[in-house]
Amino acid sequence: MMKIFRDYPFLVFLLGIIVTELIKIGVFSIKNKRLALDHFSHSGGMPSGHSSLVGILVGIVYMLKGVSSIEFVLVLGVAFIVLYDSMNIRRETGKHARFLNELQKNIKFKEPLGHTFLEVFLGFLFGIIFSVISLSLI
Repeated sequence: MMKIFRDYPFLVFLLGIIVTELIKIGVFSIKNKRLALDHFSHSGGMPSGHSSLVGILVGIVYMLKGVSSIEFVLVLGVAFIVLYDSMNIRRETGKHARFLNELQKNIKFKEPLGHTFLEVFLGFLFGIIFSVISLSLI
């Protein structure tokens, strides 16, 4: 039954993203003491969905192609770009949005855009672990 993940790695990818977003909803709900189903696929939060997504891809390529493959090098390079962007560029954009929202009240910019290092690290780690375990089950 679990061999289906090895035959169809995109199912690991899809399931991993869904599980990540459900975890994010759970963490946000516990933190804010309300069921936050509206938080599905929102920017920001714990764990980082972007980081989990690239972690899943890194794990899938690692398991199916190996660490010495060109595919692994490519997906790892893209992962580093996404991780950097999540922690730095998108986070700074969120700070700018917060500042602009304080300056003017008639337009609201979306503020929680980026992630902390911990959110990014745990999202990436979860993605790798999830995909490696899913592809290891036979």
